[in-house]
Amino acid sequence: MMPRPRGMPITPEHAEKLRAFARRPKNKKWRESVGRAWTEEKRAAARARALKQWVETPPGRRFSGTRPELLVQAHLESLGVVLVAQYALGGALYDFAIPSRSLLVEVDGCYWHNCESCGYRGARPEAYRTDKRKNTLALRAGWRLIRIPEHAVYDGSFKGLLAP
Repeated sequence: MMPRPRGMPITPEHAEKLRAFARRPKNKKWRESVGRAWTEEKRAAARARALKQWVETPPGRRFSGTRPELLVQAHLESLGVVLVAQYALGGALYDFAIPSRSLLVEVDGCYWHNCESCGYRGARPEAYRTDKRKNTLALRAGWRLIRIPEHAVYDGSFKGLLAP
């Protein structure tokens, strides 16, 4: 059977062959092996391991951020700054908070946050509204907010913004 070119209607013969393919017997041996691989005991052990890992990880480190976020976090930690990752404030989540300075840090991906210097102006209009809302929330709560664009992380120019 030859594949039909895009845009051509499905013939009744082709439709029947597709239905027959969908009704074919599945590989019973594979299904049984999957059932044996994940017994209830193994599932419970996997859940316990995941929970233990979660509990043992300090609250400010319980995320796997984007590469730029991880680079900023590594820089801040190398300066000895005590920070909280994924800080919730007023219904919004900020990348980092430095409570001792009442400072919030947002690492903005160039595409996701319409970086004009990288040519993404207007790529995601909803990002303007989200960023504006987060800026307003931070200011009303008495926090300063620093936004670091992704390209500033990669060229290292962000380091001057966060110096102690």
